[in-house]
Amino acid sequence: MEYGFIARALQVMIASPGDVDQKRQSVREEIVNFNGMHSEKEKIVLLPVDWETHSYPETGADAQTILNKQIVSKCDLLVGIFGTKVGTKTENALSGTIEEINEHINAGKPAMIYFSTELVPRNIDQDQLKKLENFKKELQLNKGEFKALYKDFNSTDDFRNKFRNDLYRMVVLSEYFNESKISNLSEKEIIEELKSNKGEKEEKEISEEAKELIAEAYRTDSEIHNFSTKEGQIIQAGEKGFTPVNPRNDAYYVEAINELESKGYIRSLNSKRQVFKLTREGYKYGDENFVN
Repeated sequence: MEYGFIARALQVMIASPGDVDQKRQSVREEIVNFNGMHSEKEKIVLLPVDWETHSYPETGADAQTILNKQIVSKCDLLVGIFGTKVGTKTENALSGTIEEINEHINAGKPAMIYFSTELVPRNIDQDQLKKLENFKKELQLNKGEFKALYKDFNSTDDFRNKFRNDLYRMVVLSEYFNESKISNLSEKEIIEELKSNKGEKEEKEISEEAKELIAEAYRTDSEIHNFSTKEGQIIQAGEKGFTPVNPRNDAYYVEAINELESKGYIRSLNSKRQVFKLTREGYKYGDENFVN
């Protein structure tokens, strides 16, 4: 009897000052959600890492240098979150969080950085706020060139939604982690991996009519309806109707429904096959192709 599955473990560093605890918790929860939804299929497991849970007492250097050695240097991906301050200054940077980000980026590893645009309390530390704005500007080296790309968020929910989409794109779709994956394989395994990727890509290719149907169902989170009437075939997703137009057009969209069903992207909700709902694979296809 076989148990479990083989997967790559990627360590995700959560770096932030102490004023964004709720967002830090959101990162941990979204990592758990990612593992539950994608780990078995993508063969990737994400491990959240931060100084609170992964550091241990050590002497011989300043605290931040020790943390960099114990934690930051071993992480594959860093998530940096800022609210209204940068944090406590270190010997080498404006704050420990900024030093961690710099260490990670300088090592050639990817970082996902987020800044809050939520309303600032009147009694906020203006010096901290100014330092935060300066750091944000430092991420832009020259006009149009960035040391790191970042995103703004205006609420915890907004942050969570953006991070969820970004995490999937970074870990599953980005060239960085896909190249890292292949670099550890033998020549024979690389050939098999490339063949597999080509086969998966071809398998996911669908007709333009099928793309239109699944895109509308995904974006509106609605069902696809397929009815025959005296006026002709009625195929609709959300508020958008795709038929009837003419027999040729209608036939294409009927076939598109069959195509989506055969790919496992939709499933019928009744025996007459008049109502269809996106499956997990359908939502995943939407995440990969229709998320802005």
